[in-house]
Formats: sequence, C-alpha cells, structure tokens
Amino acid sequence: MGRVHRGAGAVIVCAGLAAPVTLSAQIQVEDPFARATPPGQGNSAAYAVIHNDGEEDRSIVAGESPAAETVELHTHSEEDGVMRMREVESIELPAAGKVALEPGGLHIMLIDLVEALEPGERIDITLILDDGSRLDLRPEIRHHRSIDVGQDSESRGLDE
Repeated sequence: MGRVHRGAGAVIVCAGLAAPVTLSAQIQVEDPFARATPPGQGNSAAYAVIHNDGEEDRSIVAGESPAAETVELHTHSEEDGVMRMREVESIELPAAGKVALEPGGLHIMLIDLVEALEPGERIDITLILDDGSRLDLRPEIRHHRSIDVGQDSESRGLDE
C-alpha cells in the first residue's frame, strides 16, 4: 500500500460515482477521477470537486493509495512566466464552500505508480482531513486528453 504522507484518523467512505456523494453531513465529493497513464509513466494525478457544507473550515492534509508509493497534495503556480507544479501542506475546504481539484490547479499527485492506470478502471485513494477523518475515494481512471472537471463524459470526448 502507498505510504501515508501526513496524518491519520477515523474512516468516512465514499464511492467514486459521477453524482455527488455525501461523505458526512458536511463534506461531499463530486466526480472523482484520475488520469490514465501509458506504460512507463510513473506519475498521475487525481481530481474532484469537494464541497464543505459545514460551518467549520476543514482542510485535506495528506493522502494515501495502494496505487502509488507516495501521494502528495499539489498545485500549479506561475513563476517568472512559467507554470510550475509544487507540493502544498494542505488544501483548504472553506465552510459553506467548494474547492475544485482540477488540471492546472490544485490536485492529488500520485507518485511512483505500482502499475499503469488504465481507462475505465478504478483505484483507491484516501484523503486525510485536519480533524483526523479519512475520505475513501474510488475515482474512475479516464483518458488524459481534454479532461475538464464538471463536464459530462460526452463533452470530454470519453467513451464511458
């Protein structure tokens, strides 16, 4: 199993479905998915829209997955006119708000994959929150071309 990057705690389960999935009274995850990889590609990324309907801010502080040796929280930022990816300590989930984990922005980085990620399969990813709770996701693996959070599969050009 991939190693825990930070944190531990109680378990909250989420299936990787296209419709929003309630994780607790306050947290919902919508459309979790990960990028497919060609053989030999050692890294991938996972995305979703996470809603915090609670009255308290929460944050994702770590992740783990049996599909990768290491799971990190990442973002893209522009430095001197060049887009760069970098690790972040946490991903904030503001009270009564939502955060999009999407290509070119915040995302879950899967490093040193155990095997190539094939379209149509699912993997397990656990996100660990600042209160110790754990969000277990089963994102679908999708083709890397034209992925856009929040669009249906037909508009993405995927055969689902």
